[in-house]
Amino acid sequence: MPRPDNPLRVLVVDDESMIADSLVRIFNGQGFESLAAYNGHAAVAIAVEFAPHVLITDVVMPGMNGFELAIRFSQLLPQCRVILFSGQAETVDLREKAGVEPRRFDIYTKPVSPQIFINRLQMEQNLLQ
Repeated sequence: MPRPDNPLRVLVVDDESMIADSLVRIFNGQGFESLAAYNGHAAVAIAVEFAPHVLITDVVMPGMNGFELAIRFSQLLPQCRVILFSGQAETVDLREKAGVEPRRFDIYTKPVSPQIFINRLQMEQNLLQ
């Protein structure tokens, strides 16, 4: 469980608010400090103040897709870890269009068990200590 004096900050981005909000509730219940955003532009605005350690974002979103957001975060907050997830077949096409190398960011296929994310976040929390 994360240390309460230095919780890992996690920003969850998904245009399906129920998914983003559910993950935030789960992560906060595990002791992480989590916020939700429902599009890439809102995520960038939140990140300026929140300075997340980890970004978890859907890939297929209107406006700024998850790959574009990941690239923006790597410029804005280079220390922020980026985890993408998608249930859409066009993920490969979007990755290629954005010019993202296949192994640059971790990508999980929906549905993703929250426990997989929790395990990854606990690993990231341990790196902060």
